[in-house]
Amino acid sequence: QSPLKEGTLFKIAASHFLKKDYQAARESFNLLINTYPSGEYTALSRYFIAESYRFAKQLKEASFSYGQLISKDPNAPIAANAAFKLGWGTYLQQNYSGAADAFQKFIDLHPFHPWTPQAYLLMGNCYRTMGRSEDAVIAYQQTFDRAPKTELAESAMTLLNRTRYLQGNYGQLSSG
Repeated sequence: QSPLKEGTLFKIAASHFLKKDYQAARESFNLLINTYPSGEYTALSRYFIAESYRFAKQLKEASFSYGQLISKDPNAPIAANAAFKLGWGTYLQQNYSGAADAFQKFIDLHPFHPWTPQAYLLMGNCYRTMGRSEDAVIAYQQTFDRAPKTELAESAMTLLNRTRYLQGNYGQLSSG
């Protein structure tokens, strides 16, 4: 327990985070969570714990922490970002099946989030790496459809055509 107010604890923890003292930041955020389990800053504290692991390149711990936020505070506004970053962290760990599943859950729960096109692109990469070319093509097409006339769409089109080419579907190549 701490005699400090929740906002004060959050400012202290955030200060450690900004100074890149991630261990001290996690300790302070955990103190806040334990002192104010239903507080205004609890979900955001869980998010910053996960972020501190991510910035420290501890991807397994980051993924676990994003998952904790999603399970304990699923309706918090920051939970959508955590869901995407859970997929991203899993992708960086080269667990492509797990990443594809995480991205699909993110898309299902947050179909209009600004990061949804990126989730489709990364999910397509997962599928392509796993040899699921047809699923990759669908994911790349979704990226293109959801973010037309963007650099992301150009990347999706390139990957879509490369996947179709490798499948031998030369007649189905597309242009933006």
